Amino acid sequence: MFFRRRFPNVISIVLVIGGLFVSLFIIIKMKYLYDSNQKFHRLQGYKQYMEEISDYMRSVEVSANKSAMSLHRLNSVLQRQEQQLVTGMSTNKATRR
Repeated sequence: MFFRRRFPNVISIVLVIGGLFVSLFIIIKMKYLYDSNQKFHRLQGYKQYMEEISDYMRSVEVSANKSAMSLHRLNSVLQRQEQQLVTGMSTNKATRR
């Protein structure tokens, strides 16, 4: 009689404990998936931010190259004008004498 009463209780306790372990396992897997999903979205945000920075850097590089070309042209024009002034001054001195 004692075994008949205890046996159903043991089975139900084992089933409840087993269910709790299965639930714990599922919860741990869900937490892992949630964390992985959060990490993925964070990395996507970082990637997008880095692409924006890369685009800005490209535009800065293009602007810097244009500025360098303009400065080079300005420098050559100024050098030519300086040479013309020096040449003109020496011709003026030679013709005055």
